[in-house]
Amino acid sequence: MAVAGIVIANTFTVLVAQRTRTLALLRCVGATKAQVRRSVRLEALVLGVVASLAGIGVGLGIGQVALSVIGRRAEGVPAPTTVPIDVATILVPLVVGILVTVVSASGASRLATSVAPLAAMRPVDAVVSERSRRLRPIIGWILTGGGLALMVGALALSLASGEGGGTFELTLLAGVLGGIVSIVGVVMAAITIVPALGRVIGRLAARVGGAPGRLAATNAVRNPRRVTSTATALLVGVALVTMMSTGAAMAREQMGRELDEQFAIDVVVGADSLSPATVDAVSDVDGVAATLLVTGGQLDVTTPNRSAIATVFVADPARIGEVLATAPSDWDGSTVLADGYLLDADGPVTLADGTSLDGAYLPGLPDYSVLVSPQVAAGLDIDSPAESLWIALADGADPVAAASAIRDAVSETTAGTDAAAPRSPAERSRRPASRRCSTRCWP
Repeated sequence: MAVAGIVIANTFTVLVAQRTRTLALLRCVGATKAQVRRSVRLEALVLGVVASLAGIGVGLGIGQVALSVIGRRAEGVPAPTTVPIDVATILVPLVVGILVTVVSASGASRLATSVAPLAAMRPVDAVVSERSRRLRPIIGWILTGGGLALMVGALALSLASGEGGGTFELTLLAGVLGGIVSIVGVVMAAITIVPALGRVIGRLAARVGGAPGRLAATNAVRNPRRVTSTATALLVGVALVTMMSTGAAMAREQMGRELDEQFAIDVVVGADSLSPATVDAVSDVDGVAATLLVTGGQLDVTTPNRSAIATVFVADPARIGEVLATAPSDWDGSTVLADGYLLDADGPVTLADGTSLDGAYLPGLPDYSVLVSPQVAAGLDIDSPAESLWIALADGADPVAAASAIRDAVSETTAGTDAAAPRSPAERSRRPASRRCSTRCWP
């Protein structure tokens, strides 16, 4: 909204500047300042209503198209078939759009009232009051300094609190507010910044470009307000593109982290036992980066959270990081790694034989499961042991195509056995949420 307000204010300022002669003629035929002001505000009101209604329609249309695509491409994902529409869906964006437009155009309406009846032949800069010319940059520099202070404070607070410090919301609010205030301040102070930069760049252009360079430099600083208005429009556009690019990159990174935690293993093949031929065939599939044979079974486990019958996975600590995206790099097998249901923080884990080991929470494991090393598992009596092949796909590999190829490889080498067909993360995501997990991909 802040960027939109700046763009709207700049647009109306340009419109008023273009209508200097028209406004002056209206004053000559008897129009009062109040009438001129009302005409600009009425134009902003009409524009705000029309643009807001159009934006609501476009937004609802895009939302409906997105829901249709999700319904066709992602079966099983809980999503409505139509965009829910209520009173708030229409009124909130309509009111916000109108208010932002009218408020942003208020500066242009004041500028319009300063046009004198005999100013038809004057440039628009002549109607700007001396008080506004001096006060605007001062306010701009104050806002810029305050915004920078807020952003520096937000950064310091974030570094001081670290992860899990409980100040994320406050830090985010301070950073966003500081960014908005600082960019508004830069826009207001641009009348002093842009001409100064123009003079510096103009000297270089004059030396390099000769007479054309001197002419361009002189023309650039001849009308500071016009040059500032153009530069401000470019500033807002670049800031908007940068903001969207940064936001998209942050969203992509955050989504990647969440997917790594939810689907820590790309593909899993499960069976009572897997032959070396099956393991070799899967390892040779295009798109497979690494495989690891993991054994597992049922065992009574007690943690500070609860006591339960858990699935115990036994894996080589030296290789677990090849197939488990969330595996800690410093895990030496002396501790037990547990999922969030059994352990939501570091704490002791007591196994069925009474052995108590240090435990740590590991995201990405199936519900009610733990990961131990072969040395720890050697002294345990695990019920119904079974084998599973954990598979990591190469970067850039098509998960659906790779899962299909793995399924074919498993079928060819396990004909007549009970090995379960693997599923890719995309296929697992289409399962009902109540049956979905990140690593346990067999029924």
